[in-house]
Amino acid sequence: MPQGLRIVLPKKKLWAVPALQGKDRHVVECTFGALKYFRRISSRFEKKSNKFHGNAELCSSYAGLRQLMC
Repeated sequence: MPQGLRIVLPKKKLWAVPALQGKDRHVVECTFGALKYFRRISSRFEKKSNKFHGNAELCSSYAGLRQLMC
């Protein structure tokens, strides 16, 4: 290890995530997981952001409706 440097690790209690944030993160992760099934969204074919966001909204609406039907 170079001189003058030392390793600093955060305290263990700082790693804990509050329960509400954990639930929100779970919803976001599941949404991204559902969107990965749409190849157009996962590889981002569109170069303009408004077209990409439009496709992302369409795919997320479709995924939400598909989840409600099951």
